[in-house]
Formats: sequence, C-alpha cells, structure tokens
Amino acid sequence: MAALTINKVVSAARETFKTILSDKTVLMEHLQKLKICCNEIKASDLNITAGVTQELFSSSSRPADRKPPVSYMHLYEDEGVSMGVFFLRGGSRIPLHNHPNMYGLCKVLYGTINVQSFSPIVKDNNLDIPEFNEFQQQEGRPTTPRELLTPTKHYVTDNVTSDSDVCLLLPDVGNCHELKAVDGPAAFVDILAPPYAPDEGRDCMYYKLLTAKKGGDIKWLLEIPPPAEFWTDEIPYTGPEIK
Repeated sequence: MAALTINKVVSAARETFKTILSDKTVLMEHLQKLKICCNEIKASDLNITAGVTQELFSSSSRPADRKPPVSYMHLYEDEGVSMGVFFLRGGSRIPLHNHPNMYGLCKVLYGTINVQSFSPIVKDNNLDIPEFNEFQQQEGRPTTPRELLTPTKHYVTDNVTSDSDVCLLLPDVGNCHELKAVDGPAAFVDILAPPYAPDEGRDCMYYKLLTAKKGGDIKWLLEIPPPAEFWTDEIPYTGPEIK
C-alpha cells in the first residue's frame, strides 16, 4: 500500500508537468488531481516516523552548533519535476526564497510549519520605492539599488499540519515563501516543476522582507546572499522503491 501511494504521486506529478510543455490550458486541472494524490500521502508511506528527525539530528557526529537546521531526502527527479522531503529541526526555518517560473506543492508529513508567502508583482520602473525602516535615505533617494528590490503582495501566513490541504505555489501566486517549524520538528514533501536550473534562469534567490515607513499594500523584498545560518545535508531514502 505504501509503495502504491508514493508511486501514485510520482506518476501523477510526471503526468501533470508534461502539460507545462504541451498544453497549459489543462495544467490547473491536472494540478488539482495531483493535490488530491498528495493529500493522501503519509509519513509512514515513506518509512518516516515522527522520531526520525530527532534521531537524525541527535546522531550527528558534529557539534550541536554545527548540526544542520534542515536535512533533505531525495525521492525522485527528471527533467520535468523533482521530489524530496525536507526535515526541519524545531524552531528552524527555510528562509524566504523564490521559485522563478516554477510550480510547487508542499505536503506536511508531521509537525507544524508556519508558511508565509508572497506573490510577485510585475516590476515597473515607474513604481515609487518607499523609504524603509531598515535603511538610511541619502538625498531623498533609497540606498538600495532598484534591481535588488522585488515588489510583492502578501499572499498567506498560516500554520500547516499533516491534516492541512497541500500548499500550492504558482509562478505568479505565492511564489516567494518562508517555512518555519513550530513547536518541535517537522517534515514535508516538496514537489517542484520544473526543477531548479540556474543555467536556464531558475536559480534560488533569498530575500529579506522590508518594512516601509508609511506602510502600504505592496510588500518589498530585498535580495540577499544565502543566509549563513541556513544550510542542509542529505539523508538517504529508505522507503518503498520508486518506479
């Protein structure tokens, strides 16, 4: 039964994201079917128990302050889609980042994850850049280059558990997000399509949410280097064979 569940998800994901190249008019219909499949998956289907995260981090030979805040378990990848599981230590987070021209689905396996996401706005050079609390202004001009700023609309902030519906992100909806483990460790299945590929313009960029002095509906994100406190290691998959 476990092998059937994970392979059903993989098969649905492959079929869904073929439509990116062939027929986008039916993509949303396929995405809804894929969401239904993903909602069925449980940690036990991947041979993952609620104690795996604790054992994973406590068994590391590295000092406590050098254990990764997040670990990754690779499940499947082809040219159209990638799948894996992220394990977060209690209180750890995957910093605010984007998925350029990509689709994504996240299904929590156990624990609680706070998701904060933003939808990018088409950049407009005529859009006034406000003053930010984080920076000093010089001669009435912002000190941050416009090309490092991304205007967005706040999409959602919510706590998500294994009982929650799959989180879905689109190229223009909820595409930038941060995920934080709440009240203990957590894990979630992550499906991305197409996979990250820097040479094809799909590089992962990290951001900081800025605070405009006068508020407003537009939320500005500042592109930053990968946060030094965030890194991952990879752990082996020991669940049913994925075909």
